[in-house]
Amino acid sequence: MHDRCMWRRGLVRQMMRCCMLHVFPSQDHKQNMAMIKSSERSLIFPSLSPPFLNYQHTLPLSLLDTDRNLHVTFRYLRVYDAAATTTSNDPFHVISSATSRALLHYYPLAGTLRRDNHNRLELFCSSGQGVPFIHATVDFNLRSVNYLDDPDFAFVEQLVPDPGPKEGMEHPCMLQLTMFKCGGFALGAAIHHALCDGLGGSLFFNAVAELARGAVRVTVDPVWEREKLLRPGDPARVDSPLIKEFLGLDKGFLAYEQDIGKVGRECFDVKDEMLERFKKGLFEECGLKFTTFEVLGAYIWRSKVRASGVQAHEKVKFAYSINIRRLVKPPLPAGYWGNGCVPMYVQLSAKDLIEEPLWKTAELIKKSKSNVTDEYVSSFINYQELHFGDGITAGKGVSGFTDWRHLGHSTVDFGWGGPVTVLPLGRNLLGSVEPCFFLPYSTASEGKKEGFKVLVTLAEAALPAFRKDMQVFAESQEQLAVITNHFILHTLTEHYFCYLSSPMMASTLGTSSIAFLPSQYLSSPSSKSSIHSLSLTSGKKFYGGIGVHGIKGRSQFSVASVATEVNSVEQAQKIASKESQRPVYPFAAIVGQDEMKLCLLLNVIDPKIGGVMIMGDRGTGKSTTVRSLVDLLPEIAVVAGDPYNSDPQDPEFMGVEVRERVLKGEQLQVVLSKINMVDLPLGATEDRVCGTIDIEKALTEGVKAFEPGLLAKANRGILYVDEVNLLDDHLVDVLLDSAASGWNTVEREGISISHPARFILIGSGNPEEGELRPQLLDRFGMHAQVGTVRDAELRVKIVEERARFDKNPKEFRDSYKADQEKLQDQISSARSILSSVQIDQDLKVKISKVCAELNVDGLRGDIVTNRAAKALAALKGRDKVSAEDIATVIPNCLRHRLRKDPLESIDSGLLVTEKFYEVFG
Repeated sequence: MHDRCMWRRGLVRQMMRCCMLHVFPSQDHKQNMAMIKSSERSLIFPSLSPPFLNYQHTLPLSLLDTDRNLHVTFRYLRVYDAAATTTSNDPFHVISSATSRALLHYYPLAGTLRRDNHNRLELFCSSGQGVPFIHATVDFNLRSVNYLDDPDFAFVEQLVPDPGPKEGMEHPCMLQLTMFKCGGFALGAAIHHALCDGLGGSLFFNAVAELARGAVRVTVDPVWEREKLLRPGDPARVDSPLIKEFLGLDKGFLAYEQDIGKVGRECFDVKDEMLERFKKGLFEECGLKFTTFEVLGAYIWRSKVRASGVQAHEKVKFAYSINIRRLVKPPLPAGYWGNGCVPMYVQLSAKDLIEEPLWKTAELIKKSKSNVTDEYVSSFINYQELHFGDGITAGKGVSGFTDWRHLGHSTVDFGWGGPVTVLPLGRNLLGSVEPCFFLPYSTASEGKKEGFKVLVTLAEAALPAFRKDMQVFAESQEQLAVITNHFILHTLTEHYFCYLSSPMMASTLGTSSIAFLPSQYLSSPSSKSSIHSLSLTSGKKFYGGIGVHGIKGRSQFSVASVATEVNSVEQAQKIASKESQRPVYPFAAIVGQDEMKLCLLLNVIDPKIGGVMIMGDRGTGKSTTVRSLVDLLPEIAVVAGDPYNSDPQDPEFMGVEVRERVLKGEQLQVVLSKINMVDLPLGATEDRVCGTIDIEKALTEGVKAFEPGLLAKANRGILYVDEVNLLDDHLVDVLLDSAASGWNTVEREGISISHPARFILIGSGNPEEGELRPQLLDRFGMHAQVGTVRDAELRVKIVEERARFDKNPKEFRDSYKADQEKLQDQISSARSILSSVQIDQDLKVKISKVCAELNVDGLRGDIVTNRAAKALAALKGRDKVSAEDIATVIPNCLRHRLRKDPLESIDSGLLVTEKFYEVFG
C-alpha cells in the first residue's frame, strides 16, 4: 500500500503543470477583466484502489448511452458566492479530497472511452486512472461580473475545461475550480454524455458534496448494470409508429457537424408577470391551460424558425428529453446514474409552425408528453439495437429545448451553501446545434428576482430577427395588460355594463367571444390582423389586441361570464349546495391507493398536521378519493348564522363580529355542522377567493359591507385545489399568506376587513404538468404519491366497481354504508382520544435526528411527523406511539422537504425510509 501511494504521488507530481490562461475582455461589464492569474492541473485518483481495478476490464454501456446524439462532452458551470474560507477549508482542498473519496463509488468517471469491434462505445478501466482537476485563480470579485448571471461568454469559456474529441474520450470527466478574489468560486465540469445525463451527473456531484460536508458514506450507492437494466427486447421490435416518424437512417449525416455559419449565444429575460398574462391570453383563445415550458417553448421555436428563414416546406422538430427511470418496467434503481432519458419530438412543416395559431403548437407539445409510453421507450431502445450501424438521426431542423429551472443543480452544497448561478455551455443537445435552456436567475444577482432567463444558441445571422421577436413579445404583453385592464374595468361599471348587454353591442359581436390577444401571436405574421375599435358611450375608443374570435363554440368573455363574476356569494353558495347533492363515490369503495387514503384520514383526525399534497399519474383517482372524503367528515360546533364557521369555544377561530358579541356578554346560538370541503377552481378570481367589499354601500351607509369568499367558507374545514400546480401565482400567494397566518385580510379603497381562515389544504396534481413553488409545497403537512395500478385483477375490479356506481349510485352507496359508518366511528373515536396519545422522548429525539441528517430545512418536518404519528396511533385505538407508527408516516412527512432535485429519479420516500432504519436501528 505504501509503494502504491508513493507511486501515485509521483505520478501526480509528473502530471502537475502550470500555464497562463488569457481571458478575453468583457463587452458587457464595466470593469475590465484581468487574466487568470494562475492555473494548475492535476489528476484526482480514488482515495483507495478498489480491488477490481487491479486488473484491466471493460464496462459495457446501455443502448441509450451509445446513442449517436450523446457522443458529445457536455460542459456546465456552478458558481458559489463568497465563502468563509481559510487554509484548512480551502474549497479546492475540500472538493478535490471529497472527489477522491467519491471516485471509490464512481470510479468509471476516471476510465477511458473507446470503441469495440462493432464500433460501439465501451469504458476501459484499470488502476492508475484519474480525473483531471484544474485549479485556477482570478484577481476580481464575483460581484463585478454579476455572479455570471448575464455572462460574457468569452470569459466564461475559460472557467470550464474544453477537451477536444480525442481528449474527451481519454478523460470523459474533467473538472476546474476557479477561485475569485472575494472568496467565491466557480466549479466547471466537462463530462462525456455517454457516461451519464444531467440527473446522473447530479448524483455524482451530490455524493461529492455529501462527503465534503463530512458524511462518512454516500447516501445513494451508485448502480452501473447499464446493459442489463436497459437491454433490448428478444427479439428486438419497434412497435411504436412514432419512432419511424421522428427518426431516420443516414450514415453520412452527423448532426453536430452541420454548418450553419457562425453561432451566437444570448440570454433573454422573461418576467413572471408578462408570461402569466401571455398564458391567460392563450387560455382565452382556446380554453387550455399550458405550462411555461409548453407556451414559451412554442413561441421561441416559432421565432427561431422564422428568424432562420427555413423554407416553408421543410420539416422542423421541437426536441426535449423525458425521464424514463420510473416509466420502464421494472423502474430503474435509485442509484442508476447512466442516461435515463429518451428524446420526444413535435414535428411540423415550417409553414404550419409559422402560420398556425400559437396555442395549437403549445397543445401539440402538451400532448406529446403522453406519447412517452413503455411501448415508445422499448421501441426507441430496440431501434438503437437494430439500426446502430445505419446512422440513426432525427435529421436537420431540430431545435433542442430543456428546462433547468427545477433540475436540482442548486442542491449541490459543498458546505458553503448551494450555487447561486448554474450555467450550461454545451452547444450540442438532442441532435440540435442551436439549443435553448430555461435557467433560473442567480440568487445573488441584483435586480433580477421575478422571472427567469432563456439562453438561446442561434446562427448569428438569425439573431437580429430573433431579438426583435423577443422584444415584440415583451412589449405586446405590456400593451395587452393596459388594454385588457382598462376594458374590463369600464365594462364592469356604470353604463359600460349596460352597453355590453345592449342589442346594439350584441349585433356587433354576434355570438363570438372577445379574446384579449395580440393577433400576431395567434395567426400568421403574413395574414392581416383583424383589429376592431369599440366605441363606448363615453366616446372613447380602444384599439389593438381586441378581436372577435369564435373559439371551439365556447364563449370566453360574454355577458354571462361577466355576470358570473359579479354574482353574490349567496348565489354561489346555492350553486355549491346543489352541486354537493350529487352522489359521491364512497371512500370505503376506493381500491388501493392506501398511502393517499391514510394521509387524508390522519388530517381529518388532526387538522393541525397541515394538509396533504397528492401527486401522481392522471386517472389514478386522486380527485375522486379527495371528494369522497366528504361523507366521512365529522360534525363540529359552529356559531349559527356566522359566515366564517366560528368556533364558539376558541377565540382564535372566531370572526371579529362573533368575538365582539362574546365580549359584550351575548349568548351565542350554537349548531352542529359538518366540516366543509370547499373546491377552489383554477379559474377563480381573487375576489371570489378572498371576498369583496361593497365600496358603494360602505361609503353611503358607513358600514363594512363584506361579501365573504371561499376562504371564509373553508375556515375550520378543507380547501381542495385540483391541479394545484396549475394554479395562478397570485392565488398561490393568497393561499400562502392565509395558510401561514390563519387569517385572510381584504384591503379595498382604504377599508380593511379580516377574518379567520384556518383550513386543511389538500392539493392534487400531475407532475407532468409542472412543479409547485417551494413555498407552497412546504405548506403541505404530508405528501402522498400515487401510481397507476398495474395488477390486472385489481384494474378489472376498479372498472367493475365504477360501472356499478355509474349504473345505480344509490344502490352502490348503500352497499358500502356499513363500511362507511365504521370508518366514521373510527375517525370520531380517534379525534376524541387524540389529546391523550403520548410519544416517548427517545422517539422524538430520533425523529429530529432523522430530519437533521436528511438536511430538512426548518422544523415543520419534526412537528408534522410527531403529529401524524400520534394521529395514526389514535386511528389504531392506542394511546402511545410506536416506532412502527413513525415508520409508516415519516416518508409522507419528509419526502417533499428534502433538498433535492424535484425531477430526480431517486424516490425521496425511499431515502427517508433508509435514514429511518439507520437511526431507529
